[in-house]
Amino acid sequence: MSTTQERTAEQELPYDVFSRACPSRGTLEHVTGRWGALTLGALYEGS
Repeated sequence: MSTTQERTAEQELPYDVFSRACPSRGTLEHVTGRWGALTLGALYEGS
């Protein structure tokens, strides 16, 4: 794959959670953390 093709492929993806600079990474870390699963479980039936 050429550099131009790589850049185009990167631009098509709005977020890449494997990238340290990805803004969605913080949310993913909270949800998958120790308290994230418990919080989601508690909110499952309503707020």
